[in-house]
Amino acid sequence: MPRKRTPKNDDVPPSLDEKNAQIQKMKADLKKLDAEILAEKKKGREAKQKHKEDMERLRWQERGINNEIFYQTSRHAIQIGIVKKDYDKTKIELAQLRVDLKLATDEQVKAEIVKEDQDTRERLERRTKHLEEVLKSGSNRKVWKECELCSLEFEEHGLWIPKVLKCGHTFCWGCVQRLAKPDFIRCPIDKTVFVFSENDDVNKIPKNFRALNAL
Repeated sequence: MPRKRTPKNDDVPPSLDEKNAQIQKMKADLKKLDAEILAEKKKGREAKQKHKEDMERLRWQERGINNEIFYQTSRHAIQIGIVKKDYDKTKIELAQLRVDLKLATDEQVKAEIVKEDQDTRERLERRTKHLEEVLKSGSNRKVWKECELCSLEFEEHGLWIPKVLKCGHTFCWGCVQRLAKPDFIRCPIDKTVFVFSENDDVNKIPKNFRALNAL
């Protein structure tokens, strides 16, 4: 018969104390692991909060930079506008001086102005005489619808469109073109000189809409 095997010490089941010790160790390890997880979660929350604060700070810095850019751009634009305004004003003043010099020293221009003044005086004398005759005859002629120089009635198109100078005197487009020089126009009634600029020439002289509405 086979002999019974005597159990060795290694095959002896662990005692209750050993099991308890293992359980306690596992609990301690689990507790340590929980503590580490909590610590990592805390670090994550802190990192998230720091990231949020950093982003908010960056947004404020961005707003500050954008505001500074806007301020500097606006300030620069204002300065450019002031410089351009002064530049345009200087150009106009220079053009005025050139015209004044031409009127004072250019013999040909002076002769043309004398001739224009004589022509205007003759035209106005004829117009005055004609209007006196009209008044005596009792005619209902509407003189405000006529050019002060040629006495032709204004029209909505063509050479007889009423054009008003800055001094307020109105002439037909044909007379305005005849009076205008390349760089200025001189009102034949009050002798005011209006200098043209790059953006303001004879073609920019406005229509007299009040006279047009009276047609």
